[in-house]
Amino acid sequence: VQEEGAITVKEEPEKKEEVPVEDGPTDEEVAKAAAMKKEKEAAREALKEAVAKPELSRLEQAIEKAKKAELEAKDLAAAEKALSVERLKQEARGKLRDAEDSGNVDKLKAAMEEAMTAGLDAS
Repeated sequence: VQEEGAITVKEEPEKKEEVPVEDGPTDEEVAKAAAMKKEKEAAREALKEAVAKPELSRLEQAIEKAKKAELEAKDLAAAEKALSVERLKQEARGKLRDAEDSGNVDKLKAAMEEAMTAGLDAS
């Protein structure tokens, strides 16, 4: 309140206009989403590399990483198929070694046939 001569002037408090704030993601949520996206990209790349050069341990690790990153089943399909093939090959190698050690010709022929079916080459 200010007094000027005989007139009293009353100042009104300044009114602030409230602007509604939209509820958006917090900085923490944005950072978490970015980290998850990066993890998914890394998992996809690991799957791609594992399928390109299939080895049991590499495929198993890439699939585990992809599952942890919550990739969809379609993203894992090629790697899971390659893992299945590699397991068959590993099993066939073991049977070949056993057959060779046994000295049994019939067992060796059967193991060789299984190895060819599994996709093993002569090396």
